Amino acid sequence: MRWLAVVLLAGCLSGAMEAAVSPWQSHHRIAISADGNPDADADDVGATPFSLAILAKAGLQDNLVHYDFNNFLEYKKIEPDDNRMWVSAMGAQARWGFEADVFFDAAIDPEGAVANLRRVINASTSADPLYLIVAGPMELIYRALEGADESAREHVRLVSHHDYNEYFKPRLWQRNWNDCWTLMGLNPVSPYGITRKTYHSINQEQFDEGVGFSWHTTHDNYGAVAKKEGHFSVPVYSLSAGDHWFWICGRSGGFRIDKIQFFKEGVAGFKSDAEPITPMVRVGD
Repeated sequence: MRWLAVVLLAGCLSGAMEAAVSPWQSHHRIAISADGNPDADADDVGATPFSLAILAKAGLQDNLVHYDFNNFLEYKKIEPDDNRMWVSAMGAQARWGFEADVFFDAAIDPEGAVANLRRVINASTSADPLYLIVAGPMELIYRALEGADESAREHVRLVSHHDYNEYFKPRLWQRNWNDCWTLMGLNPVSPYGITRKTYHSINQEQFDEGVGFSWHTTHDNYGAVAKKEGHFSVPVYSLSAGDHWFWICGRSGGFRIDKIQFFKEGVAGFKSDAEPITPMVRVGD
């Protein structure tokens, strides 16, 4: 939610630089989707009441039609004593006179949060657009937009404070069993390259049903890499002549490797299970 600091900074520097003109009008509706969860950082806990205080001081209580927090869907259960974001959000809601019915703790009621956001999205028109502040991961927002009316989606403006939000997508099946960090480097001392989150592209339900592993390994990109190569990409490497080192670092609990094979595209045996396993060298313990 660092966008708030940017807004204040723009005001402080108005004499030195001219801020861009916002298309937002004082009668337009506002929705906010914020992160948090058990590991909520101090900036999340502090920014929540701070942002609501700014809206309240501007007299915009009635403009806020949706506020969800703890929006890391499928993250992990939040015990009441540890739910700092609930205290932060609902304390500010009561203090500054916002309507309690538009606030949703997504860790407790994700379906309700998605349904309400979809409802306010569907109410959007050219005369009554919705400004949706992306202050956390996009998964909850995506689910709301996916089920909303297509004509209404055209009148929703997303305002994000960082590209981390656009490319982060938590999934239980990715965290718990089938993803790791990988890097194709040039030497074992100072490897360099792009460290990528790599996973096997079946979900937990398919794995439990016995689908098993196949050759569909996928890079799950984020940040600047995702902007260049897309969110998902095939693990293909352009290698120069000589030795190369492929590094694997565990990321999820229970991650397992049966075997690893590298093939040159266009040659016999590509993606063939009959080919021998590529030798592996264990570095350290």
